[in-house]
Amino acid sequence: MAFPPAFLDELKTRSPLSDIVGRKVTWDARKSNPSKGDYWACCPFHGEKSPSFHILDREGFYYCFGCHEKGSVFDFVMKTENMSFPETVKMLASLAGMPVPEDDPRAAEREEKRRGLAEAMEAAVRRYRTQLGGARAEEARVYLAKRGLTPETIDRFEIGFAPNVRDGLTQELMEAGFSAATLIEAGLAAAPDPNRRETTPYDRFRDRIMFPIRDPRGRCIGFGGRAMSTGKYAKYLNSPETPLFHKGRTLYNHGPARGAVGSGAPLIVAEGYMDVIALVQAGFEAAVAPLGTALTEDQLAHLWRMADEPVIALDGDSSGLNAAYRAAELALPSLGPGKTLRFALMPADLDPDDVLAKHGRGAMAQLIDGAIPLIELLWRRESASARLDAPERIAAFEEALRALAVRVGHEGVRKNYQFEFNRRRFELLRERNSSRGRGGDNFNRKGGKAGGGRQGRGWNAPPQGPAEETRRLVEAMKAPPSEPPMPEDDNRAPPWEGAAPSEAPWDPSFGDGWTPPAEDLGPILVDAATRRRESVLLTLLLNHPDIVMRRRFEFEETPFVCPQLDSLKYAIISATLAGDSSDKSQLESVLLETVSADFLSDMRTSAEPVLPRAGRPNASIEAAEACFLELSRFHATELTWLMESEEFATALCEGGDEEGDVAQAAEARLQAAHAASAATDLDDEAQIGADDTELSQRLQSFVDAQPWIKRAKRAPGAA
Repeated sequence: MAFPPAFLDELKTRSPLSDIVGRKVTWDARKSNPSKGDYWACCPFHGEKSPSFHILDREGFYYCFGCHEKGSVFDFVMKTENMSFPETVKMLASLAGMPVPEDDPRAAEREEKRRGLAEAMEAAVRRYRTQLGGARAEEARVYLAKRGLTPETIDRFEIGFAPNVRDGLTQELMEAGFSAATLIEAGLAAAPDPNRRETTPYDRFRDRIMFPIRDPRGRCIGFGGRAMSTGKYAKYLNSPETPLFHKGRTLYNHGPARGAVGSGAPLIVAEGYMDVIALVQAGFEAAVAPLGTALTEDQLAHLWRMADEPVIALDGDSSGLNAAYRAAELALPSLGPGKTLRFALMPADLDPDDVLAKHGRGAMAQLIDGAIPLIELLWRRESASARLDAPERIAAFEEALRALAVRVGHEGVRKNYQFEFNRRRFELLRERNSSRGRGGDNFNRKGGKAGGGRQGRGWNAPPQGPAEETRRLVEAMKAPPSEPPMPEDDNRAPPWEGAAPSEAPWDPSFGDGWTPPAEDLGPILVDAATRRRESVLLTLLLNHPDIVMRRRFEFEETPFVCPQLDSLKYAIISATLAGDSSDKSQLESVLLETVSADFLSDMRTSAEPVLPRAGRPNASIEAAEACFLELSRFHATELTWLMESEEFATALCEGGDEEGDVAQAAEARLQAAHAASAATDLDDEAQIGADDTELSQRLQSFVDAQPWIKRAKRAPGAA
């Protein structure tokens, strides 16, 4: 069976030799250079101990310096699989997802026609180049000189000119033996329009600077024309779709760029012909461009066959930035290990040609070297447009990031995108909340802006301006009897505002004598019960660092209101994201940059008497994970009830300072505590610290009961 040469070319392009050979060999990591398409392995055709089998992936060629076997991807499959050529083609086509052309007796006829079209295109290249030196092309020559193109560059890219003559090219090529039908099918001429009483074909390109478009094999398959007259319908005009030319599958300067990438040049994707020509003239040999459209999947596949990380360098205006966004989103489903895009962002309203003309090659080299990763481009877009001043808007921001990450096709890359998006989101919201805690914009639960005096975190700032005497009574009511509140003027900063761990302005011990700072953290004032619960949770995670990664989202969402424990929570998450939490000692050494050794020791001392067996170091990771989930849910429930009851009490204070209001507030808090106790299998922890033995027994019996398993059994449809 005879296969069309165009089909075989496309199949070879879609079947990287490294992928096919990689199924049979193991690449030598020391000698191979995948970024340049250079691979070495022990030869699969003869036994050897040192690698002498060499692949040049971008050339699609292999050679063994030992046994001298050589060939293309077709030769390799035929020799290793003992297949015939037709069987090899069908197998590779199946792997590449390409339909195999049916055996058609007219295939030879069609291939002959394609050769005729290619010959007509080459004849047109010669005529256009000749016309550029004629009298009609004076304006075109001035324009090219003004754009900085040297005669050598014009010759290298075979730039020509189509004069403003209706059928000059058509008549000349017909006199050379090409039929009108051939010229029309090649896209060089347009068919006559009977409605305009036209009887002969006419030139498609007139009064335009002509740029030949060649395929990777060097054959001219189309043209791009730049209009010299401002009144033209289109400034740039490409050849129509033909048997030779498919705009969405073609890159300008493809063949020369592929060779330059093999020599180590960075692959740069610009927007148009002039950008590519200017880049190549400046020494950036591996420059290509799509043909007047947004980047397509086929063009992206061509780019990744040439280089693992092509650099997208589009215009610095809004349309160029939007094109970069489209390219980034297009690439998401096809991203793989090592296969990505980078983006060189041009200065405002400048394209690569402008940068080279105004600022020189050095400036362009800096932009290329400083190209940002694909994920950075998408993050900048989403974070720049996000308004994070309300829970609904934060949820919308998170959903937008999640929607981008799930579009990544490769599972491993997708997980890393989710991981990185969440890390950045975490840092952004942390920075935002910290700035609000230091006096930034705050919104209370009634939607009013909170100012002056008591600053809360986020939109949870408490109401302002209660009567002074009543406020003191309420604050006294909220604090446990053994731990009176600190004085009102205690404005000590949390540890992340400059104080080193050893210089913490309060005693970091967890003994019964430690009095927490009276810092307003939303509507919640830190008490011993809350502090002990948070200590238990953090100690459990320090005993089992793997839980932090396995349940990072749940950990992030678990509220911590004790300032130093909250800071320690952030440090644990940051260490996990940085890969510094693989073992306990490593994690603790990182955390000592945030808190002192005494702080960690006191936290463990406080937590261990009430830590369930499932949270201790010798427990299984499964038991520890389940224990963490249930304890964090219980902690969040307690804080919710505490916050709501205290908000109610504070709201009563706004109406006056009558003793009846205070009594109602106290009763509301007591009812909330009972409700919280009834909502879980644990009793209220208001007495935490008073009887460690009793509390330890409660926690342990709760974990031993495994209520999460019972709930699963009660789930609808469960056996």
